[in-house]
Amino acid sequence: MRSKPKTKNALAHGLYANDLVLPWENEQGFVDLYHGIRRQLRPDGTLQDEVALDIAQWQWRKRRVHIGMQLAYRGHPDADAMAKAGEQGWDGVGRYLDETSGKPERFSDHARAAAKAQSKAVISISEAIDKAMAPLAKGKASPDSLDKIKQLTHLAEAANALSDHVVHALKYAEDYDLQQGPFQRAHRPDVLEKYSKIESHIDKQIDKALVRLVRLKEYDKMYPEVEVINPPAVEPAPPLSPLSVPEDSEQAHEPD
Repeated sequence: MRSKPKTKNALAHGLYANDLVLPWENEQGFVDLYHGIRRQLRPDGTLQDEVALDIAQWQWRKRRVHIGMQLAYRGHPDADAMAKAGEQGWDGVGRYLDETSGKPERFSDHARAAAKAQSKAVISISEAIDKAMAPLAKGKASPDSLDKIKQLTHLAEAANALSDHVVHALKYAEDYDLQQGPFQRAHRPDVLEKYSKIESHIDKQIDKALVRLVRLKEYDKMYPEVEVINPPAVEPAPPLSPLSVPEDSEQAHEPD
């Protein structure tokens, strides 16, 4: 049996709700938000309708940010355990953090260990090169010592090239802070500041739209739309009949 096509939620001026929301979002939720904003702001006219729609879209994006935060935390491997611990209040959260504070096998731990090992390797290679160069400075270099210096030089170049990859891996681990669980990340000041800046930007756009709506309303008050009244149709006058001239009158004007 063929399924019925989904009914489109028309908004205004040829736009539909599915043109503005993502495929997996609640389309009816956006429609309800839009109509609620219209009831509160009471737009009148095409331009005011557009402003009300803009406000609804910005408000919807703000909700999307909140949902994105939830998805980021729920996607963490420890999210379920953390939620279960939270059922017991802050005491349960505290016990969970105490039990998992020393949890090993984090990506950042491996990255830091690799960086330390690479740093120690570079120091060891440099010391070996200095030791191999000592006989050469005294003029006692042998073919074997020259080959050893050459090999150590190539090894030092490889270690330096590897250091770039190690540094990038360590920076990745520190930027995303994978060693922290969802609770720690949710309360980090830098993470909160990031989302606060996004919300502040959205609020500024909504404020600008509200100012524009007020100006449009004031404009309509100062310059109300004048209704054009068409004059009543006038029936055309009947055509004039040609004047008839008496025959005696024509004879009277003829010259003798």
